[in-house]
Amino acid sequence: MKLSILMLAIICPFFSMCQPIVIKGKVIDEDGTPILIATISIKGTNRGTITDKFGFFLLEGTKLNDTLIVSASGYETKEEPNNERGQVTIMLKRKVTKLEEVILHSGYQTVSRERATGSFSKVDNDLINRSTSTGILARLQSLVPGMLFDKNSGNNTGINIRGISSIFASSRPLIVVDNFPYDGDLQNINPNDVESITVLKDAAAASIWGAAAGNGVVVITTKSGRFAQPLKIQATSNFTINKSPDLFYFPQMSSADFIGLEKYLFNQGFYNSTISNTTNRPVLSPVVEILARQRSGLISQGQADSLINPMLSMDARNDIQSYFYRSSLRQQHAVSLEGGSATNNYFLSFGADKDESTLVGNEFNRFTVLAKNVFRPTPKLQVQVSVNFIQSKGRNNNNGGNRISPGGGKSSLYPYADLADDNGNALAIVKDYRAGYIDTAGRPYLLDWKYRPIDELYLTDNRTNLQNVTLNAGFRYEVFRFLSVEVRYQYSNERRDNEINYDGASYFSRNLINRYSQVNGASVKNIIPKGGVLDQTDGNMLSHSGRAQLNFNHSWSGVHELVAIAGTEVRQINTHSHSNRSYGYNDEFLTSSNIDYVNNYPIYGSLSSPSRIPNFLSYSDQLNRYVSLFANAAYTLHSKYIISGSVRKDASNLFGVKTNQRGVPLWSAGVAWDIAKENFYSFNVLPVCRLRITYGYSGNIDNTRSAFPTIEYASSPDAVTNLPYAVIANPANPSIRWEKVGILNFGIDFGFKNNRVSGSLEYYRKDAKDLFSSVPADLTTGFLSLIVNAANIKGRGVDLQVNSINIKGSVEWSSSFLFSYSANTVARYFTNLSTARSYVGFGNTINPLEGKYVYALFSYRWAGLDTIGDPQGIVGGQVSKNYTAIRNDSIGALKYHGSTSPLCFGSIRNTFVWKGMSISANVSFKTNYYYRRNSINYSSLVNGWTTHGDYALRWQSKGDEAFTSVPSFVYPVVSARDEVYTYSEVTVERADHIRLQDIRIGYTWVAGEKRSQIFKSIEAYCYIYNPCIIWRANKHNIDPDYYKDDLPASSSFTFGVRLAL
Repeated sequence: MKLSILMLAIICPFFSMCQPIVIKGKVIDEDGTPILIATISIKGTNRGTITDKFGFFLLEGTKLNDTLIVSASGYETKEEPNNERGQVTIMLKRKVTKLEEVILHSGYQTVSRERATGSFSKVDNDLINRSTSTGILARLQSLVPGMLFDKNSGNNTGINIRGISSIFASSRPLIVVDNFPYDGDLQNINPNDVESITVLKDAAAASIWGAAAGNGVVVITTKSGRFAQPLKIQATSNFTINKSPDLFYFPQMSSADFIGLEKYLFNQGFYNSTISNTTNRPVLSPVVEILARQRSGLISQGQADSLINPMLSMDARNDIQSYFYRSSLRQQHAVSLEGGSATNNYFLSFGADKDESTLVGNEFNRFTVLAKNVFRPTPKLQVQVSVNFIQSKGRNNNNGGNRISPGGGKSSLYPYADLADDNGNALAIVKDYRAGYIDTAGRPYLLDWKYRPIDELYLTDNRTNLQNVTLNAGFRYEVFRFLSVEVRYQYSNERRDNEINYDGASYFSRNLINRYSQVNGASVKNIIPKGGVLDQTDGNMLSHSGRAQLNFNHSWSGVHELVAIAGTEVRQINTHSHSNRSYGYNDEFLTSSNIDYVNNYPIYGSLSSPSRIPNFLSYSDQLNRYVSLFANAAYTLHSKYIISGSVRKDASNLFGVKTNQRGVPLWSAGVAWDIAKENFYSFNVLPVCRLRITYGYSGNIDNTRSAFPTIEYASSPDAVTNLPYAVIANPANPSIRWEKVGILNFGIDFGFKNNRVSGSLEYYRKDAKDLFSSVPADLTTGFLSLIVNAANIKGRGVDLQVNSINIKGSVEWSSSFLFSYSANTVARYFTNLSTARSYVGFGNTINPLEGKYVYALFSYRWAGLDTIGDPQGIVGGQVSKNYTAIRNDSIGALKYHGSTSPLCFGSIRNTFVWKGMSISANVSFKTNYYYRRNSINYSSLVNGWTTHGDYALRWQSKGDEAFTSVPSFVYPVVSARDEVYTYSEVTVERADHIRLQDIRIGYTWVAGEKRSQIFKSIEAYCYIYNPCIIWRANKHNIDPDYYKDDLPASSSFTFGVRLAL
């Protein structure tokens, strides 16, 4: 009996230790403040939980003597033995923020910021999710120092990094997704799948990418699972309402003024030649048609007035706003599952987006799947496989009602156009030919020839379908503790199909059919068969990328550390496309008719000379191959002295034979010194102080150039010989090579006590050389000019980022300030144009001139209006109205304003947090640049119907020159006179402005102690994009980002929720 009692006394404690127990606890900081969303997990298992907003947690299935791992952002991770059965309180210490906490991705390796000598900027998942755009790059706006979102970017991304580094080649930064360059459509990338984005800005950071990194590199890392992590399910859903754009943003000439001008021109005989033109029947406006009928005696003066008077108050923008634009709804939905065991982790996500455009009939839909799996069958071997599938469908049936063109040389719609009657029925407007002609032409044998813009929205279906499949696989094997080998491969296949189906009732189809119809008495022969017209373009991009590299990472005695990689990679991209057209298409029966594309046919009514039927047939195929060797190393001494270097050699079938044989490498070198770790450093207020300097070269490639002569075959035979022919698209240049961009970068990283203020300051100089440029050619070559490596651009700039914690406690206030200065000038360019008129313009295209900004704005000098309202310029220092002399003057006679791309830009973002509530606002600014505003151009007004509200401000009587700079109207119009005013310095404005870019309001609820609750956390948020411009330097109420023809981006409002299960 005693023995039994003794045995029970011994066994029971061990038995109780094995029984599952429930731990209730609280996680606090050193001040006793509860820590929100701290993670508590059981060491060696995948079980865990998180704290609620009061710091409480509940964890089931634990045992005595289990070890709890407790972590939270901004705090040191703590291991806590489970020796309690009841309530536990765990205190975490705040981390003293160190640079190594930020892990940077270069696309080849991950490196801590403390070990990096180069210029990196990282955008984490929280900042990516702060905005709600369906495009990933748009979410970087005003978040990265040195990254400018600008229409003058010169590339389809709309961004440039630290300015322009090329003239004719693309300035598009290299986009890298999960370690490989991304060759597909950027619209494919689902932002909800992205974990972080690292921007590589200097040579030390980007030169590892060699000949593709001259414009900077954007490295996108998608989400992955984690080992020993319990299943996490996250779902997000949001709805965005986009306001309809304001068509009254651009000042327009009133209908009354336009009609008054038409009457004046009619009385001057301006339209006589058009009225009497019985050949191509050019368009006439409704008012001029009425005036012509009145002059011919077909209607009386009173009848003419009764027809014209209602038009005086019409404004076509009202109908365009009603029928072509709308407030739109955008939806984004995504769900992801992630987790892992000790030997495997996984990530699976689904995304669905539906994006209605503010243009009626346009939309974009996207469905994405991302699946990742990482296996660790042995401690030394890790195998990774991922598959990304994207399918998108877009419709683009509406080019914008403000772009309706009547044709016939008219670029704009007359302002009194009536597009719909009172019942909303579509009305016809003039298009291509006089209304009086098409009313009777070929009746009843020809098709209706009238153009009704509203109907056309629904009679043309322009669809684009895209599918992309990307397979990424690789393994990493640890040969020794300090040495591993890594092999990666990526396959990507993107297919894009575009169909434009012009219904048989569409104006496009009817016009083609009528033009080629042959009417003989009561019979008609349709050379183009009745029915629809179908244009099809099929494109395919297939890429293979492979890389093998060795990774070395070793430290000695806590004093020396060497991290190095070396390897090789190959890459092949094959793109091909095919286009064709089907006439007489019937989309119900999927039939079409054969067409004779060889012979010329007369055009009905001799509207133009005989011609062939338009042929849309074309083929293209391009194969690009790259082979590279690379190496990168960084040596650290005493954790405070760092030396880094990289080298890369590229070869490509784009380069010339001489270039590939010579193989000039691209390289970089850098040093860093952590002064704060020196024994003599005793500045406790600034515990983080680190200096960096780097220099090196990266490159840039223009895929449109080739070392070999290339020709392009015409899609149809020669009009004279009727034989196939081709033109030389690119003459031979065996010395063609990559453009080189040298960057010198100085940087200092700093952090004040308790991390209240931290940031970095960098100064850089760029020297882009061997840029593609036009040079005069030896005439014996058969070319007037050639594109060769001959130009240089020099740049300089400053990037500043300051983060601050302004208030800590129950209410937290933090700020982030970004400031960048970037100036890029043409240092060398051989072909300079001789006259002033060659350089004036809007400054939105590159017209290189040595010593000036890449995007430079020049103007004729302005001497005001004279007493009869004529614009005056300067010639030889004297006031002049010799417009020919002004235009043909020397370049030195022009006024040089500066850059049309902002030299200074940045933002300040403030975030306030109170309990679960957060409010964040981002204010951006752009300064030190100019734009040219539109104004009235009488030549364009009279000949093309291009109006502007400045017409009402024109000089009209003596003395007006003291109050206005808009010239008087003169007849006949003088294009040179208009040009001098349009491109004079009086139409140039400063573009500086400050914009409230966005506001985000959110509330996060975290589950409490009850384990029965389904959701671990719920976040609800509202995001407002582009609420307003706070200040602008110009007095014309113009948004400098939209100063020419594009309507400004409208405000949008997003409401969303994010769930964690």
